[in-house]
Amino acid sequence: MTSTNSTYKKLAIQWLNEALGFVSSLEVTDSLVLRNRQLLVAANRCSKFKKIRMKKVLTILLMSISFIGYSQQNNGAIKTKTGLLLYFNLEQNSHTLNLKGEIDASKFPFIKQDSIWFQFVTNNKAEFEKNSKSILENYMIWEFDYLQKQFGEKLMLKNESIELNSLTANFWYFENPKISDDEIYSPVKSTYFLDFTRKDLIFRFSYASISGDNLEAKAILKSVAENIKFYDNGIDIKKLQMSIINGENY
Repeated sequence: MTSTNSTYKKLAIQWLNEALGFVSSLEVTDSLVLRNRQLLVAANRCSKFKKIRMKKVLTILLMSISFIGYSQQNNGAIKTKTGLLLYFNLEQNSHTLNLKGEIDASKFPFIKQDSIWFQFVTNNKAEFEKNSKSILENYMIWEFDYLQKQFGEKLMLKNESIELNSLTANFWYFENPKISDDEIYSPVKSTYFLDFTRKDLIFRFSYASISGDNLEAKAILKSVAENIKFYDNGIDIKKLQMSIINGENY
């Protein structure tokens, strides 16, 4: 492992500790890989697509979503009786994510549901339609190749197709390599991803596991992803708010 990669990993751990204030390694369920990626994107990936994505992520991180309610012109969060509803008003690509339990979305796209941290991101599907392989496979390989470069070693990739409501999703994962640095301790054993497409977007849920239990990770990601709802004609925010107050579906 090069000294550069080691430095980036130290920065990632420092950012994670400062931002989340973890006091126990057992609570560090977010991935070094995922945190590391957010820090390295601007420096190591200069494509227009990645610059736009990083700008959006940083903008949202700086805004701090509150439990009472956060809103922009297109995206926001509404407190519900059982948790938090995230909404993304993107015309034909509009969707909501209904999360139950104790929800912390202040570090979006990293979200904490009760004791579990996961990440939720979307990307433009057109960026991954450049060859004969499926969009989901292209997206997986694009991410996996990048992560291997950052770790500086080969990783073992495994994946399978699973049904998610009426959609076909790609569930894939790898075992995190051990970091040979006495100054860094990462309890994450494996990192898991669940990808699927609809309309113009690719949706991704990711989760870093301390146990490395594949079945448990799959169940966690499916249970979160199954709470996404799509709107083909955009979202009427006032109507959405009233439906939540009245306990109705919209």
